[in-house]
Amino acid sequence: MLTSALAQESNAPQAPPPTAGFRIAGTVVNSLGGSPLARARVTIEDARNPGNILTAISSEDGTFQIRHVPAGKYGLTGAKSGFIPASYEQHGQFSTAIVTGSGFDTEHLVLRLAPFAVLCGKVLDESGEPVRHARVVLYREDRRIGVEQVQRIRAEKTDDQGTYEFSGLPEGTYFLSASATPWYAFHRPLSLAQSEESSQDLDQSLDVAYPLTYYKDVTEADESLPIPLRGGDRLEADLHMSPVRALHLLLRVAG
Repeated sequence: MLTSALAQESNAPQAPPPTAGFRIAGTVVNSLGGSPLARARVTIEDARNPGNILTAISSEDGTFQIRHVPAGKYGLTGAKSGFIPASYEQHGQFSTAIVTGSGFDTEHLVLRLAPFAVLCGKVLDESGEPVRHARVVLYREDRRIGVEQVQRIRAEKTDDQGTYEFSGLPEGTYFLSASATPWYAFHRPLSLAQSEESSQDLDQSLDVAYPLTYYKDVTEADESLPIPLRGGDRLEADLHMSPVRALHLLLRVAG
């Protein structure tokens, strides 16, 4: 009887051994409104062993899960087309790490991603008319190395309506400048002799140029107005060009 009982016990299905590790799970949402984001790429990286990463793709309802995670501390980041990559509870350059282990709830996380921002507007002349083919340059304030710097990011040409647009921008502080040539400008001949002969015939009001103009309508870089952008913003910033008398540099070449 004892032998029969042991045989029956040995033939009974055995429970699988418990799988080591923990689970990091939650939902990826749009920071504007909280709607779930499908097909977002979620990554965790071991804080002690950078480069040791695990990834998952959020489902249609925005949920994700990463299993068999050893106890430890991890950085959690998310990325999706059209959105700014972000870490868990990110604020500027800081974020919150995920700690796995007994007593820690790591299965109800909410990872928020903000849409890219857009900066657009028009370049207008002194009469309020659009300036075609003006060159608009976008700059961004950079403090990543602990020193405030302003770096050139991109440049665009205005269209026939004088409009420009910079899309796909992350959060930050931006600056703008515009340069153009008045469509009606008529400059003096480059030849010194021709310049002296025709100076009286030239309409001085047409011998003008647009100075490099910064937002908001200033010509000194130090006076330019910063434009703060947050995720999902769509801000309009117009620049107005005012003509000034053109300056000409004529050089005599000996010989």
